[in-house]
Amino acid sequence: MFKKNVSIQTARPISGKDVKELKRKIKISFPDLSEEDVDQFFPAKAEVQVVKLKNRTIAYTCGNANPLFFDPDGRGDLLVPTVYALCKCPHILETLYTYSEVSPKVLGGADLFLQGLIVPQGGLGDFSAGDLRAVSVPGNPFPFAVGTMEVGSSEVARTGLKGKGLKLLHFFGDQLWGLGDKASPDPSFTPTRIFPVKECLLHGLHSVADEDLPMLTSDFSSKHMLPAKADGANIDIKKSSYKKLSKLLSTFEKKGLLTTKVIHKQDKLTAVNRSHELYTDYSPRQQAAASNSSAASTSGSKITVTYSYRVPTSLRPIFDSDADKDTLYSEERVCALLKAYAEREGLGAGQGAIKLDKLLVGHLFNKKEPQQEGETHPFEDTMRRLLGKLALFHTMARSSPEASLTLSCAAMYIITNRSLHACLSYQGVVEVVKKGSVKNITMSMEDRMGGRKHVTHLMHVESFGLNADELGAALQRKFKTSCSVAKLPGKTETGKEISLQGNLLQEIPKYLKEEYGIEGQYIDIKKRGS
Repeated sequence: MFKKNVSIQTARPISGKDVKELKRKIKISFPDLSEEDVDQFFPAKAEVQVVKLKNRTIAYTCGNANPLFFDPDGRGDLLVPTVYALCKCPHILETLYTYSEVSPKVLGGADLFLQGLIVPQGGLGDFSAGDLRAVSVPGNPFPFAVGTMEVGSSEVARTGLKGKGLKLLHFFGDQLWGLGDKASPDPSFTPTRIFPVKECLLHGLHSVADEDLPMLTSDFSSKHMLPAKADGANIDIKKSSYKKLSKLLSTFEKKGLLTTKVIHKQDKLTAVNRSHELYTDYSPRQQAAASNSSAASTSGSKITVTYSYRVPTSLRPIFDSDADKDTLYSEERVCALLKAYAEREGLGAGQGAIKLDKLLVGHLFNKKEPQQEGETHPFEDTMRRLLGKLALFHTMARSSPEASLTLSCAAMYIITNRSLHACLSYQGVVEVVKKGSVKNITMSMEDRMGGRKHVTHLMHVESFGLNADELGAALQRKFKTSCSVAKLPGKTETGKEISLQGNLLQEIPKYLKEEYGIEGQYIDIKKRGS
């Protein structure tokens, strides 16, 4: 709505009586706000202005500063908080959550599809078409967009997470935001992407070893936080709501994430709580891989595959107390948490061994095996058995010049058979998360008419974040041949088969490597019968 230039038509102060009426409307529209909350927006005796824009929107500012609320069509039917207001009081509206990787799409002015929502354990709640909702990234308390629901919860329950979910009205960085002071609520807000709160802080804490502490907070910022910033991000704490590094660290010290202390009149970071949920939920290796992939996107394609594990309910006591069915852990993280569990439960037997308790015996060993509770067992074998009980997932990340041009492709999140499948396209990176090992692309050549005619078939391109219809069209243009795309048979099969006239078993693998970085090891070639 405010994606293009929005000019001011008129701006004037309103009377005290009108201010009282505005406050009354705000309290009626947003019952979760207290009197103190409303006074925070419009303090007593402060000048409140009504600003009319040329697109008929009416906005309300305080002290000739940031727009706090606006009426989209100027008819008085709807009062909407701006991102400035949402960052002051995030509880004004109920919040929808989307992935950080999806935020570039919203910051480009696109509506948010239902497929791009993160559904919490309790569901999305009850709502009707037209209801206001804020939009946030998990781990970031500041909403970055606001809009109205295009469907109700009953329709979502009936049809599933398909189609448009939220019609975007206003977002961080748009022209309405530009009417204010443009101060970022947090360094995690960048023009192209919203990150979990203090991504650089978390990355910095992961890069600091305990033996390096205590450390000057200024050194921590310059040597560990700032080097972790994403490409294009301008991390300036002075322009954030924290204003100072000390306030930022103090905020997370109160949350129990870290400890600081003044030593010899110098502020120092003295401890990191490595069991804190913010610390354990953050994966610096994945962030670095994404950053490296983005940087490499201008110089060619690159495929990286990493494996992770999901924990069944029966084994969650070994893992974080808040582990849920969608949390994925690297093998290194599983090992660290098993060691932490052994230490917590007094099972550390030393010399590469672990003492078995009831949970480990009951879930990692067969009934016919002789291991008993209280016995010691090699830690390495215990770890191997634990991994075997976890659900294996893989993450395929592909950086490519074409990916930077596919920001218009919405991120798709599809929950099928209780397994999470994700396909993301952002900042020059295409990322796919699926259960099990990587499914290679399959190619085959079919002989027809006694060998006088050939058809080349291509399947499972979705495993590498490729759209079968778009790839089929590209191959058709490249090799100047006819092409058809059809859904693969099977109720649980979601992929498609590309069929092209001619024998292209040599040409297509070369094309996939040059254009998408897909090496031959990810392509299986076989010949079909006549």
